[in-house]
Amino acid sequence: MTRQNITICDIILRLKIFYDIKKDYELAKILNVSTGKFAMWKQRNTVPYDVITKHCFKTDLNYYWVIYGEGEMLNDKAEIKQLKKESSFMEGKVSNLKNKDKEMVFDMIERLQPE
Repeated sequence: MTRQNITICDIILRLKIFYDIKKDYELAKILNVSTGKFAMWKQRNTVPYDVITKHCFKTDLNYYWVIYGEGEMLNDKAEIKQLKKESSFMEGKVSNLKNKDKEMVFDMIERLQPE
């Protein structure tokens, strides 16, 4: 899969593999979102980068594995500590943006990532 072909279904599948679950409602509960919102993501093929990013920082999940299927499933502990520090700074900056602007920021960040 290329980075341009990211689908919400691929991300959902990887998260279900990690949590060893089968049902969408189980994953929606883990991600702390309503089943309606979850269904909307799937229907529109919308990747909720903000939700995924926050979830990866709360757990040991490797963001690149969740989004792209690349690398190890879990992060290195030292890397997690640094990422959490950087993410709290960025979260403060991004949290005041409108949803459309947040999505634009996440898209720009993704384009900056080396392939």
